Amino acid sequence: MELAEGASLEQELDAEVAARKAGRGPLRMILSEARIKEVAVSLLQGLACFHLQGLVHMDIKPANVLRRACGQLMLADFDCMRQHDASGHVETCAGTPAFMAPEVRVGFTGERTRRTSKLDTYSVGALLACCASYHGGTSGLAKLNSYLRCGAALPSFVPAALQAFIDELVAEDAEQRPTVAEALRHPYLAPAPPPRPQHLATSMEKKRRAAAVKAANAAIPGWC
Repeated sequence: MELAEGASLEQELDAEVAARKAGRGPLRMILSEARIKEVAVSLLQGLACFHLQGLVHMDIKPANVLRRACGQLMLADFDCMRQHDASGHVETCAGTPAFMAPEVRVGFTGERTRRTSKLDTYSVGALLACCASYHGGTSGLAKLNSYLRCGAALPSFVPAALQAFIDELVAEDAEQRPTVAEALRHPYLAPAPPPRPQHLATSMEKKRRAAAVKAANAAIPGWC
């Protein structure tokens, strides 16, 4: 068994929330957008490996995401993990209520509903909402519940592209939800294009300026 020397994601969020309460300033996300993208990619990549083997984690939450000393994230707590059947259906209902997909929640009432690996996608979206804004005691859980189950919007300080990405992951209808593999290919997670080398940018700018001067001179009669 591999050792995770660092704190859990939940502890990381706790520390950030405490620091935010101690300081003063404008409202902002708990984790930076860059960090949230790192968390999303790491979780989705790990889950994609499980899903290829027909395994569904079923209990994605900050406490079950551990961090190695190098910063790499690791999934933990496989007590709820289940194998889906040949049709992709997961028979058992399990997990943590706050991060549980709708099709899992209704399964506890005895209602027959189809559950697939997309229930993990939903939990990742709920976790990312926590990383953005909804972490911290009873108040955080209440706000997360309001967003996931009552249609409340994410706070305005959450970037629109991130809001849209999370909204897709937590779609009420599992058919409208992406698989983890599809989520990994989402444009929001695409790496930013590398910056142009400074010397190239400077050279191109000089050429544009020379062309503009030449065009302006050509418009003046008798100027060549």
